[in-house]
Amino acid sequence: MRAASLLLLLMTAAARAERPINPPAPEFPAGSAWINATRLSLSGMRGRKAVVVAFINPTSVNALRVLPALNAWFDRYALSQLMVVGVLTPELEFHRDAVWAKKMLKRYGVEFPVVLDSDRQIWKAYANEGWPALYLIDRKGRIVFDRLGEGGYKEFEGELRSALTELIGAHELPPAVDAPEPRSRECGSATSEMC
Repeated sequence: MRAASLLLLLMTAAARAERPINPPAPEFPAGSAWINATRLSLSGMRGRKAVVVAFINPTSVNALRVLPALNAWFDRYALSQLMVVGVLTPELEFHRDAVWAKKMLKRYGVEFPVVLDSDRQIWKAYANEGWPALYLIDRKGRIVFDRLGEGGYKEFEGELRSALTELIGAHELPPAVDAPEPRSRECGSATSEMC
C-alpha cells in the first residue's frame, strides 16, 4: 500500500512538472515585436484588467476558427476592463516575419494586440501545447482558466465574465457574446463504394 501511495505521489508531481503554470502568469518578454499595439505588460494591467492570452496561428484552421470569438470579446468587453492579447508563435520559418504576420492578421480581421513569439519564449513559459490555446488571467495576474483547442467558447466566456465581475461588478457587464461554436468535424457518411 505504501508503495502504491508513493507511486501515486510521484505521478502527481510529474504531472504538475509537465505544465508548470503558477501565478502570476508569465510576462511578455521585452523586445518582442507587437502588432496592433505598442508593448503591453501583464504587470501593467494587474489590478486594472482581466486578460485573455490567446495562442493563435494564421495558418491553422483550428486557430482561425477562434478569431471571431476573440474579436467579439475584445469589442464587447473592452470598456469592461478586458484585454485580449494574441500570441503568434511560429510553426514555420516565415511566421517569424513581422510584415507577413501583420498582413495575415489584417486579412483575418484581427483587431486586438498580438505579440510575435519568434523564439517561443512565451510558448515555453506557458507550457503551451498547441493552437488555439486560451488562458484567462484575473486581476491579480493569476491564470484562472485555460482551454486548449477550439470550441467551448460559452464556457470560456462564462469564466471571463466571472473574472470581470470580480473586477468591476456584474451590473456593469454588457450582454454575453453569442460566439458560434465550431461545426461538427464529421465529414459525413462514406459513399457506398467505400463500404
